Amino acid sequence: MKSFTTVRRGLDPAEVEQYIRELEATLSKKDQQLADYQKKENAITKAVVDAQLTAATVIKTANDEAEKLKQDAAAELEDVKQKATALRQKLIAFQQDYNRILQQYLVAVRCTDMVEIFDHLDALLAKLGTDKEELPPLPGVPEEPAVELTDLGMEG
Repeated sequence: MKSFTTVRRGLDPAEVEQYIRELEATLSKKDQQLADYQKKENAITKAVVDAQLTAATVIKTANDEAEKLKQDAAAELEDVKQKATALRQKLIAFQQDYNRILQQYLVAVRCTDMVEIFDHLDALLAKLGTDKEELPPLPGVPEEPAVELTDLGMEG
């Protein structure tokens, strides 16, 4: 606390006035510092709020994009599944058609040309007096046929 000199009628007015001016200057300086700190506080608060809003927007956008990617991937996966199923069905149909055509061909060959060829060979072998089991195997021809005619439901 400031002490003042005592004059005849109390305190020295000049010293008191000087002290009041110093107090006012100090108060004004402190008020200015307080205003500066409040501005900084407001700026920081605004920056924090803006950052929170920006973060919320970024998170929402990322979640929306992730959901769209997830939906697109699910749709593409479903499309691939449908195409694979359709291709599988086409392959099964092709295999069935192939087997049917092959069987028809084997039946046709068995019923016409092959029967006649085997009968003719058997007749020739009989004339020659040779049993077909005594003949040497043909090179490049398997001993057993790849498909038995009996396997196809046809017997000679």
